[in-house]
Amino acid sequence: MVYIGFVLRGGVFDDAGAQLAQSLLPTLVKSIEYYKLQNGHYPKSLLDLKGEDGKEEFLFIHDPTHMELKAGEPRLFFYQLEPDGAHYYLLSVGPDGTPFTADDIVPAIPEQELRNIGLKIAK
Repeated sequence: MVYIGFVLRGGVFDDAGAQLAQSLLPTLVKSIEYYKLQNGHYPKSLLDLKGEDGKEEFLFIHDPTHMELKAGEPRLFFYQLEPDGAHYYLLSVGPDGTPFTADDIVPAIPEQELRNIGLKIAK
């Protein structure tokens, strides 16, 4: 199972990573918004959500569309805080690894909720 989930690429395997990313992103948006409520500002990095000790175990910030069994850190979801500090982008960059392209996966957040949070969907 580990081999299938982390090594195989293409077709159904990429679809599984995309589906997992789509299910994780809304929870990550909630964590970012909660961080803002607690700290008065958005995090500078997704790693800030893990806390000083890095032990927030139930928060998955790694992009499942790019998992490999190699040494080193897995790729994080793309997070970019805008210069105004009031808005941010959050997405999975998909298989091509480049943000703001056709294969990106964005959080599925209802339009009426987007008005009340700092998430921006498109550049």
